[in-house]
Formats: sequence, structure tokens, C-alpha cells
Amino acid sequence: NADMYNYIVSLFEKYFYHPNSPFRDDELYIPVLSNVMSSDLLRDGDKEIYSFQQSMILKNRVNTVSTDFVYTLANGESKNMHELKSDYLILFFSNPNCSSCATVTQEMNNSSTLKNIFSLNSSNKNMLTVLSVYPDNNIEEWRRALPNMPKKNWINSYDNDSQVTNKRLYDIKAIPTLYLLDRDKKVILKDTSLEEIENYFMKVR
Repeated sequence: NADMYNYIVSLFEKYFYHPNSPFRDDELYIPVLSNVMSSDLLRDGDKEIYSFQQSMILKNRVNTVSTDFVYTLANGESKNMHELKSDYLILFFSNPNCSSCATVTQEMNNSSTLKNIFSLNSSNKNMLTVLSVYPDNNIEEWRRALPNMPKKNWINSYDNDSQVTNKRLYDIKAIPTLYLLDRDKKVILKDTSLEEIENYFMKVR
């Protein structure tokens, strides 16, 4: 039945895909999308929406190497994310006018778990680095907020040409978005939370 099929699909989308769902899980939603794309019961126009979701959700999956991109520092210097040397890297896509971003920034800066990992950083080796990336194009707004951003163990940057957004390099459903990468830039945690990052470090240590 087409109506029931579409209703059930909408429930999967609500619980497995929407950014505010406590049950959000890309890996559980992927087989749903595979089924949807091969179904003839989907409403007209909906297949394009689910096709877009599928293309985005398959990017930067856990245990795959993350997509490289160029980030730009306040002094205008541009660097490739993959060239950053650190055993672990937290990608933090944020916006200075986002209250949730400010909250997460403060929580990360005050996290005792992250502080313990940061304490292992030395002059020639970084155990953990946070790369904060502003993915939008109001650079002056970003510069005004820069003095309030953490400095130690953080790299604060912006996407000069909005490539992350325009080329849809990452599945950023909402701001802020967090990823945890290993030294080879392989994805450990995708579109995750500070709590999940802390739990990961507590387990590996």
C-alpha cells in the first residue's frame, strides 16, 4: 500500500535521519534509502529528496577516509586539512551567530576529558587538535567573533570559497556539526556529539 509505505518511510526518516532525533543513525538509515530508491510506491517528487539524502549520507562514513578540503586562517594562509598532523582531529563546523555553537565551544573548552588528551600534546607531536571551520561566507562576522574562540590546541579557520557547502563535501544537516578523525583522517565518529567524543576517549585510554 503506497500510503502506508510512505508513512513508514517518513518514520524512518524522522528517527534515523533528522538531526535532533536521539535515535539518529546513518548506518541504519542507509538500507532504508536503498529500499526507497528501488521502490515504485514512493510519491511523485519524493524520490529526488531521498536520492539527495542518500548521496550525502554515503559521504565520509565511519571507517572511511574523510574528504580533504582547504581551510583559511585569519592571516589569510590556506592549508589542506589532510596535511594537519595530529593523532586525533575534531572537525567542528560552526557559526559565530549560532547559540548552540557557542554552547558546544564552551563545553569543549571546559571538558576535563579533552583537557587530559590535550595535556599529552608536546612541542613536536599533537595528540588532539580541534579544527574549527566556519563554512559560510560572512568572513567579517567570523573575524569579529574570533577573539572569543579558544586558542590553545584549536585552529580557528573559515572556508574561503564555501567549498564545503557549495560542493557538499560534508553532510552538514545542522550547525554545529562534529566529526572525530584519526591520524590518517579516517572517520571515527560522524556527525557526533561532545559526549560521544568524550566516551570514545575514555574507552581508548
